[in-house]
Amino acid sequence: VTLSFRLSRVLQWESDGDSTFGFHLFNAGLHAFVTGMVPAFVNAAFGWRRGGRRAGAAAALLFALHPVHVEAVQNVVSRGELMMAAFYLAGFLGYAHAVGTPQETASQAAARSAVGLASALLGTLCATLCKETGVTP
Repeated sequence: VTLSFRLSRVLQWESDGDSTFGFHLFNAGLHAFVTGMVPAFVNAAFGWRRGGRRAGAAAALLFALHPVHVEAVQNVVSRGELMMAAFYLAGFLGYAHAVGTPQETASQAAARSAVGLASALLGTLCATLCKETGVTP
């Protein structure tokens, strides 16, 4: 049984019962959270460049408003996709953190690498537990 089903069951089903309002509200909030992670993802993917705010904002806007995400937000059973996206992006950001910057000393780079790689592995593991396609980072 996937992590998303277990979390949904524990967090909402026991408290809300048959009401679906809480599920939809949580999905909308989770979509907003993932949308907020997109600019950091874009900046990390392109090397943390300064002035990349417009590209990150444009990507987040496209992610937030693209019609393909309607099903993931609207359907209760599609929560795994949103959770996988959140953990996937967190894993990627952990990896980007592990890579670091060339201006660091060796001890700073080693500490950054250890923490970053551990968070990347944890993000990938949680993404995979939510949905099988999370194994791709």
